[in-house]
Amino acid sequence: MRRALAILFCLTIWSVSLASASAPVSLTQRLRIAPDAAARNLIHSVDPVYPPLAREAKVSGVVVVEFEVDRSGQVVSTRVITGHPLFKEAVREAVAQYLYKPFLLNGEPVEVISTVGVRFVFDLRELH
Repeated sequence: MRRALAILFCLTIWSVSLASASAPVSLTQRLRIAPDAAARNLIHSVDPVYPPLAREAKVSGVVVVEFEVDRSGQVVSTRVITGHPLFKEAVREAVAQYLYKPFLLNGEPVEVISTVGVRFVFDLRELH
């Protein structure tokens, strides 16, 4: 009896895994893509404003932002992953204005998630 139940359990798990493996990918889910793949579809970017307080403090750094793009190519949300706190809001505001060519999967536009790194470099020439 135990052996029969074990076999039945294994067959059930196997059939469920087969069913989920053959299910088509839903076009409503967001696809995570590499930053270089996202950059290839970038139509318009906006440079962030160097925050005055960061300039006064002579701070440089990189901010990494995760963003979501809808089917039309508009950035619909941003989330700072890492970076100096003085730069975070400026980068979020800039990336929110990026525009992309729609990302296609099997010829259909899909929503995507990716990341971008934005570098702030303090220019020492400004001191003179």
